[in-house]
Amino acid sequence: MLQTIRDRASGWFAYIIIGLLIVPFALWGINHYTNSGPTTDAATVDGDPITLAQFQQALQRQRQRVAAALGADAVDEGRLKREVMDGLIDEKLIERFVDASGLRVSDLQLDASIKGIAAFQVNGSFSHELYERTVRSQGYSVPAFESMLRASLATDQLRQGVAASAMLTAVDLRRLVDLIGQKREVSYLVMPKEVFRAREQPGEPDIEAFYQQHRDRYVNPEQVRLEYIDLNVEALGGDVVPSEEALRAAYQEQQANFSRPEERVASHILVRLPEDASAEQVERARVRIQGLADDIAAGRKTFDDVSRSIREGGDPTVEAGELGALAKGVMDPAFDEALFGLAAPGAISAPVRTDFGYHLVRLDAIRPAQVRPYEEVRDELVRTLNRQQNDGRFYEAAERLSTLVFENPDTLAPAAQAIGVTVAQSDWLSRQGADTGIFADPKVLAAAFSDDVLGARRNSEPIQIDAGRVVVVRVLDHKAASQRTLDEAREQVLGDLREERARQRMNELSGTYAGRVHGGESLQALAAEGGYRIEAARWVQRNAPGVDPALLRAAFRLPPPAEGKPAATAVDLANGDRAVLMVSAVKPGTEADLAEAESKLLTDRIRGQIGAVQLEGMVDEWRRQSKVVSHVDRL
Repeated sequence: MLQTIRDRASGWFAYIIIGLLIVPFALWGINHYTNSGPTTDAATVDGDPITLAQFQQALQRQRQRVAAALGADAVDEGRLKREVMDGLIDEKLIERFVDASGLRVSDLQLDASIKGIAAFQVNGSFSHELYERTVRSQGYSVPAFESMLRASLATDQLRQGVAASAMLTAVDLRRLVDLIGQKREVSYLVMPKEVFRAREQPGEPDIEAFYQQHRDRYVNPEQVRLEYIDLNVEALGGDVVPSEEALRAAYQEQQANFSRPEERVASHILVRLPEDASAEQVERARVRIQGLADDIAAGRKTFDDVSRSIREGGDPTVEAGELGALAKGVMDPAFDEALFGLAAPGAISAPVRTDFGYHLVRLDAIRPAQVRPYEEVRDELVRTLNRQQNDGRFYEAAERLSTLVFENPDTLAPAAQAIGVTVAQSDWLSRQGADTGIFADPKVLAAAFSDDVLGARRNSEPIQIDAGRVVVVRVLDHKAASQRTLDEAREQVLGDLREERARQRMNELSGTYAGRVHGGESLQALAAEGGYRIEAARWVQRNAPGVDPALLRAAFRLPPPAEGKPAATAVDLANGDRAVLMVSAVKPGTEADLAEAESKLLTDRIRGQIGAVQLEGMVDEWRRQSKVVSHVDRL
């Protein structure tokens, strides 16, 4: 029952996978890669299947996201299924286009992406051993993970390509700069809410009438008092220093964690070959790389001379450059064999054929394998063994807790006694819960007020708060929602009535003042009339610091002043006061108002937005051209 707890270590890894594979448009935000599953199809795109297993996994992930963000009650199962299926179909369409277009990711690109993942790094440096161990611990083979990542990166090439090709003319950019850099001269007077509230002194008949009209506001909320077991890995027992024998045994078993394999720093020259290269193309590439190898071997050119010439030449069929530090297994097997077969730095391989073409590989440096000594890592081993010991106790206790609260559904005592914890009690809680602690967790509150726990008075199932904490609750006492009497709610009723009347008066007066400003009266005269504070005219931009955001939004929504008449409106401020805002002049923005970096950022952002819309349109067109069969209504 607590398999999700056992799988806790998968959480951070799952975020990495999602972060790498998710397309940054919500329309395609669902990863559907799986390792296995039934062959039943949830949908097909021109006969290419989306399996039931893929659909179910994507649906479960999306259901968990929605529940975590909005609560379990917010999950509309029918709508969620349709959205998930639409996302999977759109993703399948994108994949098919990427494959048909021949978009590919080189070994170098894949290698750079993998090395950039923090979870595969030790002290900021990529660890090949950690990479392989982590990937395999999550149920992936290294080739399967790299294939999955390569496909994702290829899809990202399409997204970037569409965004890069989005048209943003100079005229469009000037219009945007005009709007974004625009300045407006604003001034405003402030009507303090508290002044208006103080003027409102309603009598008893008004209070009674307001209470009767808004009885639903004055209700004691439904409440429960709970008893609960809080199983926390940190509270299961103190750390015990492992024996020296156990520590040295762990050091031997985990030596890969404290070692770095040999890495070789390399550079290469590559004559590219298309994926479906003909025999003639292969031969031409072989002859070309052999000619370069002969020139270098004869001393007519150096490896660096050839590399520099290629980089400056702009020929897309060849490339050259540094590859950085490489461990075995990162590159193509033939490339690996050539690189690790070189005897010393400076040595250059014979031409090597890979899926990408013919390479010349130069060994630039050797970084020998290193193993940190036992004395250096002893403290780490102590922490690791203690953590393993505590984790083991926690999982055993969690499993036992799960079994006992199920076998004894009307009491927590046997479970608490068996695992050596106490049964605690909460204060009264409404459905809004507490501000902090476990009773601020939506999952705990949902369980406490569920039909099973509140209605049937059974123990809840174990609720996972985080990787090392599980809670079980049961209802100890319950108070149904009840109507408060006027006497009980009098203070709140009086405050609400005064607030409502004050707001009404402020709205009426501020609207009148805004009309008078538009008609030509000055803010200064109106402020003097009512005894209000006035903020003198100043030029502001849309993101001006120190100005209430509501004022800025209202100022830039107003039409520009016309025929010498200012534009005016009334605005609610963040603190509850009301303002009468006047815009007396407008200056268009210029490119000088934007720094070079801001201008580039603006251009890139707008192109990205245009590209997103264009890609959405492309997917819609592919869908129309494809035979899409969805069985979502039967799932």
